Amino acid sequence: MHKIRSIGLFGTLALCLLPSLPAVATPPPDVDTLVPLCNGAYTGRFTFDFGNTTSTATVVVNTTVLANNAVSPPVPHYTLRSQAGHRNSPNDPWTFETAQRQGENQYPPAPAEAIKFVGRSSTCELNAFAIIDVVCPNGTVDNRSKQQNWIGCGL
Repeated sequence: MHKIRSIGLFGTLALCLLPSLPAVATPPPDVDTLVPLCNGAYTGRFTFDFGNTTSTATVVVNTTVLANNAVSPPVPHYTLRSQAGHRNSPNDPWTFETAQRQGENQYPPAPAEAIKFVGRSSTCELNAFAIIDVVCPNGTVDNRSKQQNWIGCGL
């Protein structure tokens, strides 16, 4: 009977210690999303790649337009905007790196890519934001946007 009480005491002690253990780091909120554009004539792609090491955190934002099929006509006009942001704490102002691409009667030769590389802290915040604007073959405009935050940069 004495052994049963000892097991109960150790179990209770272990449960009391659990809250003092460090919290599990938040995983990177990566995004790889395809969106239809111009009633399916084209596909927009948003790729947000968040990452970290023991001392740094990064976000890479890529935005592009792809042909939806082999007979998709060239894009009459497109504007791609990728923005990678950071702030050290919720009270600090955001700082951004921005990349933009425009073109006519073609597909983008490469994605618009923005990268932010920062020191890691528990109050760090990273932001990925992207916009795709295209003029469709019929003259209408289709625009899409996507945003993702990472609070704590994995800590």
